[in-house]
Amino acid sequence: MSKTILLNCRAILPDKILDDAAVGISGGKIIFIKEAGTNAKYDLNDSECKDFQIIDLFGSYLAPGYIDLHVHGGKGADFYDGGRDNIKTITNYFALHGTTTLYATITTADIGRMEKAMEDIIEFIEGKSFPSGASIGGIYVEGPFCNVKRKGTFKAEYLLMPDTALMERWIKAYGRYLKLIGLAPELEGSAEVIELLVENGIKPCIAHSDATSDEALKAIELGATHVTHCYNAMSGLHHREPGIVGTVLVDPRVTTEIICDFHHVHPMAIKLLLNCKLPEKVCLITDAMRATGLPDGEYVISEQKAVLKDGQVKIGGTTLAGSVLTMDRAVKNVYQLGYRLTDVIQMATLTPAKIAGIDGEVGSIEVGKDADLIVLNDKLDVCATLLKGETWLIDSSEGDQKIAEKLKKQVG
Repeated sequence: MSKTILLNCRAILPDKILDDAAVGISGGKIIFIKEAGTNAKYDLNDSECKDFQIIDLFGSYLAPGYIDLHVHGGKGADFYDGGRDNIKTITNYFALHGTTTLYATITTADIGRMEKAMEDIIEFIEGKSFPSGASIGGIYVEGPFCNVKRKGTFKAEYLLMPDTALMERWIKAYGRYLKLIGLAPELEGSAEVIELLVENGIKPCIAHSDATSDEALKAIELGATHVTHCYNAMSGLHHREPGIVGTVLVDPRVTTEIICDFHHVHPMAIKLLLNCKLPEKVCLITDAMRATGLPDGEYVISEQKAVLKDGQVKIGGTTLAGSVLTMDRAVKNVYQLGYRLTDVIQMATLTPAKIAGIDGEVGSIEVGKDADLIVLNDKLDVCATLLKGETWLIDSSEGDQKIAEKLKKQVG
C-alpha cells in the first residue's frame, strides 16, 4: 500500500479550512493532519515519515471525495442496463468529477429487469479488487411503490402497491447491498413495508408521493425520515396543506436531498430549503442519467424517448427525466448562492455519509477514515481524485490544466 504526504494544501474540514496543511496517508487511510502554523516542517523529518512519497498540491483545496446518494447513470450507460462494462463506465466517469462513493439507483421498471440490474451491481461490487472509479456504497431503488399522480417519468404499468412479500424476497436476496428504497407513504400497505425495511436496516425514503403533511408525519414516525429529491415528484407547499415540502422544511428529524442544476429547482427555492434546514440535514445529489457527459440529442430513459437540450432532459417535451448534473457542478451552483464553502462541501460529503450510515469510514478529512480525497482549484474545479489513498485520477481536460499537469509529474 502507498504511503503519501500531501503538502501545501488548504484542507477543508467539517468546521474550518486549514490554510497550510499536510495530510498523511498510509494503508489507504488518513493517518495525520498537520498545520504548518503549529509545526513549520510538518514533522517531515520524523523517522515514521521517511518512506513517504511527498506530493505538493500548490495551495489547492483538499476536500473529502463527494458522495452521491442518487445517481442512475452517465456517459451513455445506466445502472438499469446492468452489465459490468456499463457499471464501470458510470463509476469511472463520476470519479473524474470528484465522486468517490455513489449509490447505484434503479428506476421503477419491470420487476424482473430491476432484479437483474441489482444482481449485476452486486456482482460488480463483489468482483472489484482495487479502486479504479467511484465505490458503490449500495443500491437505491426508486420505487416501485409510487403514486401514479407523482410518477414523473415512470411508466404507470410498472407501479405497484406496497408489497411486504416482494420486500421480503429482496431483503433475502439483496439485503446486504440494498440501502435505500423510495415509496409513497399514502398508499395502502406502506406502513408495513416501512416497518419491515427499518427492521432490516434499509432506509425507507418518501418518494414520488402525493402525501399530505399528516400522512408524511405518520411515515416519519415509523422511520421514513429521508425524502427523495426535495420539491420534485411530491406534494408541494400550500398554506392550507403543507404537503411533503412543508413537512421537510419544519421537521428536524427529516433529511432530504436536492438536485441543484437550477432546472429541477429554482435557486430561490433552494435557498428556502437551505435557510430552513441545517447543512447536516440536506445533501446534494445529481439524479444523473445516461445522457450526462454527452451532447444534446435523443436518448432512451425509462424505456421512453427523451431529449437533451440546453442542460435539460425531457420526455414528451415537458417532463424532466433526471439530470445531466455532476457533483462538482452541484457544489459550484450552491456555492455561488452565497453559502459558506465548508457548509457546501459538507452537503456533498459528510451529510450524505451520515444519511447512508458510512460516516465512520468516509465523508470528511479525519484521522482513521479512508483517503478518498479530491483536489480543487479556487473555482472548485476537480483537478484530481484520489481513491483509497492508492489510485490517482487526473484529467486535465476537466479541471485546472496547470495543476493537473504538475500533479501528473509527481504521481507518475
